[in-house]
Amino acid sequence: MIYKFYHQHIFPHLLNQVMQTPSLMDQRRELLLPISGEVLEIGFGTGVNLPFADHSIEHIVSTWTLCSIENLTQALNELHRVLKPTGTLHLVEHVQYQDNNTLRHLQNLLTPIQKRLADGCHLNRNIEQALLDANFRFKEQHYFDATGIPKIGRRMLFARVQKQQKRSST
Repeated sequence: MIYKFYHQHIFPHLLNQVMQTPSLMDQRRELLLPISGEVLEIGFGTGVNLPFADHSIEHIVSTWTLCSIENLTQALNELHRVLKPTGTLHLVEHVQYQDNNTLRHLQNLLTPIQKRLADGCHLNRNIEQALLDANFRFKEQHYFDATGIPKIGRRMLFARVQKQQKRSST
């Protein structure tokens, strides 16, 4: 009962406050500036009402969503499927520290608690590797530490990825 109350009445307000942190708002704006035309934005529910055809979307946007998707591999495969061959997945996501063993260990330790408190959010997702495993290639990528965010979740990945070109067998 308390958990349900928390997720319905407290967590949405906490999440809204975090997402309005100026450093995150600046990165979201930078991510979206070059995008025009039809765009699919993920992270607004299950997406069950959106049956898209293969290779039909030019731009897909994900801002702080991939951390909380239960089956990330399946989700990335679906994004790959609907993205046009020349389309782009634009994303900003918090990620697992790769250059700080102490923080990476803390992320691993706290992820089970974070998942309960923050609607499935994984502090320790290696989003870069997941994208590579899903056959995306990086067109642009950089990491930054978001100011105003607790250090455990401060490391962010800003990236634009496209489908890997399939190699022809000869």
